[in-house]
Amino acid sequence: MKKIIKNNYYYKFEPITLNDNLLNLKNKLSVMNFDKIPIAKVNNKYRMTKQTIDFFKHYDISLQKLPFIKYKTIEKCNKENIKNDGNLSSLLDLIDNYEEEKYPFDIPLIYDKDSSIEYGSFRPIYIGEHKKDMQLIFSEYILTNKLSELTSGIYAHEIIHSELENANTIKSYLNYEVLPIFFDKLVSLYLDSSKILLKKNELLRLKLLLKSLTLSEKENLSSFESLNISMSITSLLKSENLFNKFIYGTNNDKIDMINDIQNIFDGNYYLEDLLQKNDVTFDNSQNYKSLTKHI
Repeated sequence: MKKIIKNNYYYKFEPITLNDNLLNLKNKLSVMNFDKIPIAKVNNKYRMTKQTIDFFKHYDISLQKLPFIKYKTIEKCNKENIKNDGNLSSLLDLIDNYEEEKYPFDIPLIYDKDSSIEYGSFRPIYIGEHKKDMQLIFSEYILTNKLSELTSGIYAHEIIHSELENANTIKSYLNYEVLPIFFDKLVSLYLDSSKILLKKNELLRLKLLLKSLTLSEKENLSSFESLNISMSITSLLKSENLFNKFIYGTNNDKIDMINDIQNIFDGNYYLEDLLQKNDVTFDNSQNYKSLTKHI
């Protein structure tokens, strides 16, 4: 298993409060109609996965191998370890016997019939003491069983999460969703050059942004709630800003950004370095016109 050490500032943050720009943004989003976003169904799982594979090939992005073990096997190891009164070290020894290294597209997919059409997740499992020298291993990706024209992007989104966690190349949790959302949008554009699918993707993201901005005004939020709402708002805003820098940049700009992203996956560059290089900040990512360019 891979050792991961989160820096001391990863979960440190100031909860977001709505400044005039964010209040104005919230008010403008609140009058938009998010009720009817038509999402076409797809019934072919092979087609969905092939689209995602072809997307990464198109941009010549090399994904790294991940330490992998089936989730049921981890549960089995844990039960056996408890039965034998084992400690953390003995559990790690048990898991080591089953661990493999797999490229993301070789990791099995589990389809959840009870989840919504927008659902996807990945399973990073940290074994050890929080924020210390932890052991990281992955199990299956989980996608909704309700396949749609969005699912290829959702799959890419979860793969990006796993690559970032494996490389440990995000300095702040507030930026946790920036690159996965960026890739979700990019897959939509790759699959449909007319930008109709991108528009649907953008509307769903703006709907989530409005929800997060509204939730941030609630009183007596727990630290956990504040952290995740602040992360959602920060990531959604910065992701759109970065995406626009890519889409409206020159061919050389696009090549340069993809190369930087490859270096992030390879563990040679931080996501925050990419944002700084492209002048993507929280403050300059709050422009309503830029956020709604594709709708």
